[in-house]
Amino acid sequence: MIKNKYFHALLIFARNLLLSISLCLACYILINGMYLTGIPDVGKVERVTITYSATSEEHLEITEKEDIEFAVNLTHFLNYSIFQKAGQEEQPLITITYHLTDGNAVSVSANREMVWWKGKVHVLRKEDLFVNLTENIFFSDE
Repeated sequence: MIKNKYFHALLIFARNLLLSISLCLACYILINGMYLTGIPDVGKVERVTITYSATSEEHLEITEKEDIEFAVNLTHFLNYSIFQKAGQEEQPLITITYHLTDGNAVSVSANREMVWWKGKVHVLRKEDLFVNLTENIFFSDE
């Protein structure tokens, strides 16, 4: 009888913990936006190609580990709103293609208001942030 009592208390605790974590995650997504899932790990990326269409389709090929890490971490600024619908009439301004060590390639594209990921278009939660960071890190004249 005592074992059953402790087991029941443990189940109630686990349920409450799961509900609390779910509520916190839901609030985070509502406030900050949904993050992109499926971005490759830095260790699995061999090289990165960044296309910037504002400067007549300028391509930047990145092979340095530190710069690859910057390019992968930039996608953390592509949180999108889950409740807004994106229009299809605009075109991407920046496309980042991750060339993986297994030979595959993964691409993410964005402009100042939208992100294209896995065939879907989403409205960015924080407009201009990703484009401004990418311009200043990889395409500044300094």
